[in-house]
Formats: sequence, C-alpha cells, structure tokens
Amino acid sequence: MKKIFATVLLLMASLILVACEESNNADSFDENDIVDLSNEDMATLLSEIDWEQKSGIMLSVDLEFGINIAFLLGLDRMLTAEAYSETYFYDSETISDAGFYSETDFIFSITNAESETTDGETIMTSEGEGTFNVYLNAGYLFVKPELQLSSGGTTTSISSTEKRNEAVTQEIWDDVRAGSMIEQIPLVPSMDSINEFIDEMDVESMAAWMDDFPVITVYQKNSVTDIHFEVTKSFLLDHLEDIAMYMFAGMLSSDETDDASEDEIAYFVSMLEDEINDYETLSMTADIIIDNDGLVSCTVSIDIATDIATIENSYDEFNFSMDMALNFDVEMPDFPNDLDDYTAVDEIGKNWDLMDLLTKIVG
Repeated sequence: MKKIFATVLLLMASLILVACEESNNADSFDENDIVDLSNEDMATLLSEIDWEQKSGIMLSVDLEFGINIAFLLGLDRMLTAEAYSETYFYDSETISDAGFYSETDFIFSITNAESETTDGETIMTSEGEGTFNVYLNAGYLFVKPELQLSSGGTTTSISSTEKRNEAVTQEIWDDVRAGSMIEQIPLVPSMDSINEFIDEMDVESMAAWMDDFPVITVYQKNSVTDIHFEVTKSFLLDHLEDIAMYMFAGMLSSDETDDASEDEIAYFVSMLEDEINDYETLSMTADIIIDNDGLVSCTVSIDIATDIATIENSYDEFNFSMDMALNFDVEMPDFPNDLDDYTAVDEIGKNWDLMDLLTKIVG
C-alpha cells in the first residue's frame, strides 16, 4: 500500500481535470466570500455545471519530483526532475482541421540513492536537460527532441527534427476523439468509466459523500463562483475511519463488508494511519470557477513528500509537486516556420538509439 494516498490524490486530480475547463485565478476570493450552502445545495451546484467540451485548450504543467526507480529497474537509483510544459489543442471532427502544439523544457539527474560508496567515493551522477516539442498540423505529426546528457565524464546528445511521412488517418483520429486510444494507457480511466461515475453521482449520493468528507468550500463574488476542493494530511488523519470504510467497501463485496469484524476494520485503519504518517507533506487543492455563462476555469495543485525519518528504506523515498491549469477557448499559437524542413520518416524516433541512452543514464 506504499504511496497509496499519493496515488489517490493524483487520480482525484486527473478526474477533476477531465471535467474542467479554462484556468483562472482563484486567489481573488477570501473568507468574506464564503457562501453557507448545505451539502444538498453544493451537490446541486456541481450537478448543474455544463461540462460541454470547448475547442481551443491550453494546458500548462509545472512539476518537480524525486523518486527511487528501483521498482522499475532493480537498481537503487534516485531520479529527480523538473519540467514545465505548455500544450495547446484545437479539437475538430476532421483531422486536417485539428491542431496540437506542445513544448516542454526539462532537467533531470539520476544518482545512487546512497550518496557515497563503502569506500567513500562519490557515486557517479547522470544529468540531463533539454526540450521535447510535438506538433500536429494539417494531419501531420512533427517531433523535435533536444537532449544533452552528461554521465561518467562523457556527453551524449540527441537533436532531431522529424516528420511522419504519412498523415494521421481520419479513422485513427476518430478513435482518439472517442477516447479508445486513451483507454489503452495503463491506470488512465476510460471516458466511459468517467462518464458513468459522473452519471451515478446524483445529488443525493454526492450530498451523502460530502457529509462524510467535507472537502468543499464555495466562494461567491458578484456573478463568479469558486468551488474549492482541499485535502490535507491532517484531514485524512481526522477522517481515518470513514476513509477506511470506503476503501474497505471497494475491496470487498457488500456481504464481506457487512461481515467484517471490528478487529479487521481497526487493523485496516491502523495500516492507513501508518501509511499517511509516512508522508511529511500530503495535500491537494483544486478550484473550479463558474459564472453566469457556465464553467470558466480549473486549477489543481498537488504537494506530496515522504517523511525521511519514518520510511523504512530509501526505496520508499518520494516527493512530488505539481501546479496544473487548463485554459479553454484560447487561440492556437503560430506553428514554427521551419516544419517543412523536418526530415520525413516512416517511424519517428527509430534512429534515436534510446536504449544506449537509457544505459548511460542509469549507469
């Protein structure tokens, strides 16, 4: 169950972001703008939001994280990274009219989780920085990676401008828009499951959920409403039994849950408490802003860090900080003027020699 609450917060963020649109600043609200609504009224407010998709989208992501990647490679390596990305997407039923524009800057380092060997020698660190840009214009996909890696006194780089020589077909584009391509990504909920979840959350069930988990505050100023979500470590600890019962019910059938003994539930609560206390920082906030015309904005912030003093070994070390914002009805930026000069290839990335690069990164 390690990192279980980090996963819960990330999934909560992803579900909120799937539904939200256009980012705005929620800092303009204060305690004087809090509205005293019953849970039923809050649930009604949420249920009446128009989640209709808009066409011009801008997603910005600013994140920092550090994690031991032993669970991936079997090597005791600590990965730290920072990245900032801006992605624009213009939706259209026709692939030739759709547009995608994404530019990401990043830096990272990978080192042994222990700073020194038994001989007192500093462990070699791999460091890298670069950009990764992706464009979809007139049905054609363009990719431009720029990466410099320093490891063991040597420097390796990737620099490429490639264009897939065949346009994305309308059939593939239809699958992308329908969500069937996204459903193949592990741990990403399908659009059908998300829509089913929203449909099943009627006003009565949402109000009952809010009775157990008071994580929503509503602010109003003039014609603008901010629906503010906030989950913290202290909140989780204060609601351990309710959280345990919800999770317990999710893992067992209704008959098994009804037959669960007090000792079994108490043991589960104790495990959850230990898991939560493995984190020094554990929080997520989100703001959905609406006005008279409907949905206006959505932002999500997540901050997670394990408590080094309590975790059993370095394999469990983990920290993650992210600010994410969605902006809708935005204009697509102009595409780079050199796309015609990109090299046409059958398979993008085929000549990047990624396995050799990965070997040099992890050591």
